[in-house]
Order: sequence, then structure tokens, then C-alpha cells
Amino acid sequence: MSEDVDPYCTVYVHGAEDPQDLARAVGDVLGGVVDDWSTVTAEGVDVYARDSDEFSPDGATEFPIGFYSFPFLLEVVFTEGTAVDTAVETVARVLRGLWERGWAAVATSGYADRLPHEGGVSEELPWPGK
Repeated sequence: MSEDVDPYCTVYVHGAEDPQDLARAVGDVLGGVVDDWSTVTAEGVDVYARDSDEFSPDGATEFPIGFYSFPFLLEVVFTEGTAVDTAVETVARVLRGLWERGWAAVATSGYADRLPHEGGVSEELPWPGK
């Protein structure tokens, strides 16, 4: 993989109660600090938990493209100069931590093919309506 791949990643999530709940879960996984605006700050990365403007309860259940309709998203922003391998490891930890909670989570990035389960599009993982 070319090292010019941007480490930025968006993770779509279904299962959290609200962005603050989602941020707390990510903070637990990364050992980061969560602020009042649902932002997690951990070593080398800031993760912003947000409501999704594209949320659709019916659309979210469609496999495999329904993740675009999940109610929440994480914007994963790495410190400038972060290696893609580091980004892959960090996002993989976040995904596994969310899946362990029984939440559906799908990552989109320039390196999704290097993430577990191709970033989360797998019938083996939690999905709304299953």
C-alpha cells in the first residue's frame, strides 16, 4: 500500500444511545479523554462522535450498504504524519471494541481493505434488524 494514503477514517455506528455514549465507548477502547462535545482525545488521534445527517431507520437495516444510514458516525483524525499502519491498528481497535458491545460499525477509508472484516461489512458482525 502506498504511504500517501490519508489516515483519516469515518466509522458509521448503530447501537449507541447518543454521541456521548459512543464517545465514552471509544474513549474506553483507546484509553482517551472524552470532553462534553463528544470528542475523544487519545495519543495521536482525535475522534469526533456525531449524529449522522443521513440516518434512516429503514435504510440502516439494508445489508451491505445500509451503514450509510446508521444514526451515528465517528470522524477519526490522526496527527499529521501518522503512518497508515498506525491508523489501521487504531481503527481496528475501535471497530473490535464497538463490535464487542454488539454495535454495528463500518469504517470507510483508503485502507478499509486492511481492516478486520473489510472494515465491518460482514454478515458475521452485528447489524441492525438481525
